[in-house]
Amino acid sequence: MPDETAAAAETLWTISDVAQFFGCTVRHVHNLQAAGLPYFHLGRLVRFDPTEVRVYLQTNRRIAATKARHPARPLTVRSQAALA
Repeated sequence: MPDETAAAAETLWTISDVAQFFGCTVRHVHNLQAAGLPYFHLGRLVRFDPTEVRVYLQTNRRIAATKARHPARPLTVRSQAALA
């Protein structure tokens, strides 16, 4: 199937795969499912479409409030000397 796209050829992810992708626990993935992470059942199995997981990640992205309020200050001459 040479005309098949890369997205169509990609396999479905398990809960463990999603947890590894997000760098979190399986329990947190269950919490994300309850909060709207798209998934589907294949019988008793829960599977995730990798494309939908990536879209979910992009659409639910937030900047931490402290980072938004306090942008990084430029280094002063003294702090640059201390780093050298």
